[in-house]
Amino acid sequence: STAAREGNRSLISASMGGEQINRTIAVAMEAEIRLLLPSRAAIDALCTAAGVKNKSGVHQLNEFFDTKDDAFSNANYHLRLRTERDLDARRSAPRYIVTVKGPKQAQSAGSSINIRPEEEVVVSAAVATACRHGIESPLDSLPGSDLTRAMRLLAAGRLISCENKPSFE
Repeated sequence: STAAREGNRSLISASMGGEQINRTIAVAMEAEIRLLLPSRAAIDALCTAAGVKNKSGVHQLNEFFDTKDDAFSNANYHLRLRTERDLDARRSAPRYIVTVKGPKQAQSAGSSINIRPEEEVVVSAAVATACRHGIESPLDSLPGSDLTRAMRLLAAGRLISCENKPSFE
């Protein structure tokens, strides 16, 4: 996937104790498009046209966190811990990234472009391990932004855990 970010304004909505909370705030926006390419040659041609120098690739392990009753996914929010490893092994240590994504913004019917608020932060291996084992919430690693506050309201003090099977990309 390819992502482009720009400053933008977004409506963040959350519900707490039956009270709807709406805020318009400045957040980073992600525009993501996914393309199905027919061959490795097509991928290489696209990378060359885009000016990509390192074509070796990255192995990603994505682990998604939510409450037991799926408060985040039911509201179209996502909390992810991603582990990245270079496939060419030049960088031996993995990189750990906590990401929060808010609800998708309005888009035209049939569009393959998703636009949504997003924040992410690189964390240490120790923090990643603590999140996986439920010792620490991935939300604790992020700044106290309106997006993370909306997710805390959605969680309403419930345990946030990773009980799903990780996905690989």
